[in-house]
Amino acid sequence: MTLVHAMQVQPNAPRRPVLSHAVSLSSVDLGALRPLSARVEPVELDRERTAALFAALRRNSDAAVERLVARLAARLPGAGASDAERVGTALYHLLTNKRFRKGPRAHFPVEAAIRRARPFVADGAPIPVILQGFPFKQYDNRLKAAGPLPDLADAGAILRVAELCRAFAALYPPSLDITVMLDGGYYRPRREAELGWYRNVLGELEDLLGVPNTVHWRDKRELIATAVGPARWAEREAQFRRYRWLISALLRPAAATGSVRQADRLLRAATPDALPDRIPTFGAMFRSLLYSVPVPAPDHPAVPAWEWSRQVLSDVCDTAGGPAALRNARRRVLATAWQETIYYLAVCAADRFCRVDDALPNHVRLRTGLAGAEEIGFTYLGGSALLPWHGTGCVNERGQVAVDFNVVLRDRGFVPVHSDVTGPDQPLVMVPPQFVAATAAGRGLRRDFLAGIRLRPR
Repeated sequence: MTLVHAMQVQPNAPRRPVLSHAVSLSSVDLGALRPLSARVEPVELDRERTAALFAALRRNSDAAVERLVARLAARLPGAGASDAERVGTALYHLLTNKRFRKGPRAHFPVEAAIRRARPFVADGAPIPVILQGFPFKQYDNRLKAAGPLPDLADAGAILRVAELCRAFAALYPPSLDITVMLDGGYYRPRREAELGWYRNVLGELEDLLGVPNTVHWRDKRELIATAVGPARWAEREAQFRRYRWLISALLRPAAATGSVRQADRLLRAATPDALPDRIPTFGAMFRSLLYSVPVPAPDHPAVPAWEWSRQVLSDVCDTAGGPAALRNARRRVLATAWQETIYYLAVCAADRFCRVDDALPNHVRLRTGLAGAEEIGFTYLGGSALLPWHGTGCVNERGQVAVDFNVVLRDRGFVPVHSDVTGPDQPLVMVPPQFVAATAAGRGLRRDFLAGIRLRPR
């Protein structure tokens, strides 16, 4: 049994075009998947069809928001309530609605919503909301995301955030002032050019969806550094270097299970002030990054990169058996994941030590992970807890935008759909084959599917 052994999510037999609902690639039995072909005939969308897809997605979103507003309006306090109570109650019911909420309501009672809203309602101002996301596509091993650019899953996430603004504006016209902290490069080093490509396409997706300037996109590093000021940011950077050195000195990389088991015990003893329960454990983070970091290229150019990655990661901790190229690739993946885990935890520890979140101005905080006091969990797409940028955009059998792992979608027969938005090397979305039809120009998407594409209701 390897140190990353977990309950395995095995594809159905025979392979049906359904989603896996896996939230981690470690829970997919990669060894049981069929060898991945380098050639799958895609569907090509021209500009007209691409525009039609996004227009339908927006149109169906607008209809859902209209229905939601009617339900929320019926739940507002009566005439005797203050403006702050009415607006705060509306905010509470919006953010805890199943369309947006992830996890329990307990940390964000209606009283907290009213308290957060009160000063802004008094000024007739929009209520500031901060959330984090849209870092970069996790495509390094080609098994999670199919490429580096945002796809329909990311577009759906943008539209979901825009739904918050549109729904709340109908109940409180100043609406919400939403800031999305782009955390690409914050927890894991990335090339600036890659982050630039990703963020530029986010802007294109906003335009295609008809929701430009709905949110403020802010680089997390720049936002936090500005909020805390130069002196405190310099202290935070010094603490990051200290923790990175300390963790590196404490933990020596090894493939043995015991190394990961000892890591958390050593860290808790050495950094009790900076590694609270809400920060991931070393073991959990290491196991996650094993399936996210780059896999060395195969020696033989005829082997597709994703098929080689599947072989390497199918038993990544086995560095004793198999061909030398496979053993060496696994050792490099283990070493890279170990170093990236140290970097990630050092960032978390330094941020916690310097309390950088406390420097952000008064706002409502949405969390995609564990929510704290007076915070609320938020889901970008609903359904699986897999984040849009951790996988490949797809559509389920009901025509709802979703996300799953590229390796699973290919194994289960999903068809790649290409568009100018993501270019010839990366699909915009993967769809079940029943949504593909013959057209005069070749293969295309069924008209009824295009008209009905939508976000999940929960």
